[in-house]
Amino acid sequence: HITSAGAGGGGGGGGGENLKGFLVDPDGYIDYPVIGKLKVSGLTLREIKTLLANRLASDYVKDPVVEVRILNYKVTVLGEVRHPGVVIAPNHRMNVLEAVAAAGDINLTGRRDNVMIIREVNGQREFANVNLNSRNAFTNPYFILKQNDIVYVQASKAVRENSSNTFTKFWLPVIAAAASAVSAVIAFSLYSNN
Repeated sequence: HITSAGAGGGGGGGGGENLKGFLVDPDGYIDYPVIGKLKVSGLTLREIKTLLANRLASDYVKDPVVEVRILNYKVTVLGEVRHPGVVIAPNHRMNVLEAVAAAGDINLTGRRDNVMIIREVNGQREFANVNLNSRNAFTNPYFILKQNDIVYVQASKAVRENSSNTFTKFWLPVIAAAASAVSAVIAFSLYSNN
């Protein structure tokens, strides 16, 4: 989405913004009123702003003021957080700490030292880890998130071991009891046939 501030009235400053969004179609175009279709895919926000301002200034508006934002900037936060799901950024920039905070913070069972970032680049998934316990987290190239990134907070080793022990503690005795019951039925049927 690209936004356009509507013509507003008067003085005072303060009121809410009158924003209208323009959806970028699958071919990378927006349909801007009066101007028509404009190709915006592959352009930065600054380049789109310049393109719109130049088109408006050439025929329609003297000294246009153009604001361009991404309206649906989102990342997904999964794993050991209080509220996993999609997080919408209020502006078009979000870092790992902000995304985790928006998801209710990391649970006590989560690992702050190994937060995985999954990012799609040119159709390929990239995986990187950010250590939120380290000062170097802020200089990690994956600390600043991009549109549609996935932030995955891994479970601590104790939680992973406990979940694998569920099989040993619960299902293994159930399977053993079932096997004993089947053996008893087979033995009884063999004994009763003799």
